[in-house]
Amino acid sequence: MYQSLVFTFFITVLCYCGQSRAKSFDELVSMLEMSNHDLKIAQLKNEFIQNNISMAKSLYYPRLTSSWVANEGKDPDVINTSQLNSAISSSSPGVPGVPASQAAAGAQQISTDGWSGDVSLSYPLFNRFLSKTSVDNSRLDYQKDLIQLHMTRESKKIQLSQLLLEIHSLKRIQKTLSQGLTLLKKNKINNSLASTENRHKREEFEAEMEFNLERANMGLETTYMALRDLIPELSEKDFDQLPEIEVSYKLEGLEKIKKYYQNDSKELQQYKITERSFSNSYWQTKWERPYVPFVLLQGSYSQSAAFSQGGTSDTWRVSLLVTFNLFDGFYTQTRRAQAYKAETIARLRTSSEIAKNSILLTKSYYDIKVAKAEYRYKTAGLAKKKHRLQMIEKLSNSGVGTDMERTGLLLEVSRMEWEALDAKKKEQQAILFIAQKTDNLNGVKFNEIR
Repeated sequence: MYQSLVFTFFITVLCYCGQSRAKSFDELVSMLEMSNHDLKIAQLKNEFIQNNISMAKSLYYPRLTSSWVANEGKDPDVINTSQLNSAISSSSPGVPGVPASQAAAGAQQISTDGWSGDVSLSYPLFNRFLSKTSVDNSRLDYQKDLIQLHMTRESKKIQLSQLLLEIHSLKRIQKTLSQGLTLLKKNKINNSLASTENRHKREEFEAEMEFNLERANMGLETTYMALRDLIPELSEKDFDQLPEIEVSYKLEGLEKIKKYYQNDSKELQQYKITERSFSNSYWQTKWERPYVPFVLLQGSYSQSAAFSQGGTSDTWRVSLLVTFNLFDGFYTQTRRAQAYKAETIARLRTSSEIAKNSILLTKSYYDIKVAKAEYRYKTAGLAKKKHRLQMIEKLSNSGVGTDMERTGLLLEVSRMEWEALDAKKKEQQAILFIAQKTDNLNGVKFNEIR
């Protein structure tokens, strides 16, 4: 008896472990955030843009270079170490607008039978706020991309919810159509007994049901493919146990929705950040005048000696370089005009997006109301047809006419289910659109239907 109980318990455990547990909506969202390729790309892009801040800040630091050269031979000619310094300066990040040859310091001449070493330092005391603007705009780009990363996460969550809603809608339609086709095949009318009208009607019912079933099958398969692309970690077993959800949301008045968009929208914040970025660039170009110089501090220390002689000689120098761009072929003037136009375009784009999205929010607001009314209308008609279908099914001995009527009712039920579910989908899509635009997706409840 004891061995039998142990064996039964062991088999039960094995069966339980072999079953895949249905995943909740929150678990699917977690899997999405961990495995979705688009989110991984967005995260890496955000880290890439964050590195631009460090690169921009490097302009605040001095440039320190060191060069060493040794020569041996019979050529009595001399070489100039400034050639080497100039090459190094031109390959290193310098101060914009200052020629690399001017940034090289500590030039000296030695014979071909000797060595020379040089350490040079340059520091931009004033570069017409190029460094400040570069750092500020890099920070704004990073802030804007953080918002984009947040929006991408929300967009993927919305996409997941829409796919789940679509899958379960198509499954219900599949079930109704399959019942109708099964009934037609089970109660196939003998062609020799049925009237021509009934044969044609039966063929029409069957053809329409098969057509709609193929549509549902195709829609379900493509939806599964989209879900697999969204969450690569999902297995075939997971598809059979996907949670069924419904979306609920407290809809505010239209004016409040528009106000939320203008105050809280992440999308609008991105446009305003772009405005600030172009405004910074335009402000910087105002300093690009012939009478506003670049100021560079330079210092160098050098040592040299000949192999055939003892002892070394050294030199050092500190200099302040002030450069005026008196005429650059109208380059800075044109650049300033472009920066002003870019700032103006950014402001106009923000105003344009506010106007466009106000229209879209208004449309979505009334789409919700229209879709709700349409859903109530369709479900009321659907309930009537289903009641009629139940009455017909009770008349099991009513003959051929009853079977044809039952089949026709099943076809009508499938049509009305499709229309009702389509109306429900329109309502939920409009809800999600408003929630995302107003940055209030947390206010949407994804309730699982048990």
